[in-house]
Amino acid sequence: MQNWESRFAEQAKVVKVAVDKALELDREYTSIDERVQAVKEERHQLLRKKDAAENSMQLIHEQQELLSNLLGHLENELDLGSTAKKSRSAVRLEERVMGLGQQLDELTRQARTLADQINHQGSCDPVAQMAHLLEAHQSNLDAVQERLDATEKKLRMVEAFV
Repeated sequence: MQNWESRFAEQAKVVKVAVDKALELDREYTSIDERVQAVKEERHQLLRKKDAAENSMQLIHEQQELLSNLLGHLENELDLGSTAKKSRSAVRLEERVMGLGQQLDELTRQARTLADQINHQGSCDPVAQMAHLLEAHQSNLDAVQERLDATEKKLRMVEAFV
C-alpha cells in the first residue's frame, strides 16, 4: 500500500504540474485571442474609413466632371458665332473660363495623385491624410464654384447687351 501511495503521490504531482502548465497556456491563448479580435475590429474600422474616403474621392471626381462640363457649355455659349470684334468683358470672361479649366484640370490631377497615394501607402494613416487632402480639395472646389458663379453673372450681363 505504501508503495502504491508513493506512486500515486508522484503521479499527482506530475498531473498537477501538467494542469498548471495547461492553465498557463490557456491564459496565454485567451490573451492572444483577445488581441487578435481587437486587431480584427481595428482592421474593419480602417476598411470602413477607407471605403468612406474612396466614396468621398468619387464624389469629388464627379463634381469635377460636372464643373468641367458646365465650363465647356459656358465656353460654347461665349462663342456667339459672330466674327464681330469681342468686347473687353467677353475677352475677360474667356480668360476666366480658361483659368477655371486649368484649375479643374489641376484638381483632377490632384485627385488622381491622392487616389494613387492612398492605394500605395500602407504604413501611414490614410484616413488622416485623406481627410486633410479632402479639405484642401473642397476649398479649391469652393473657390472654383465662386469664380464660376461670378463668370455666369457676367455672362448674363454680356448676353443682356447682345
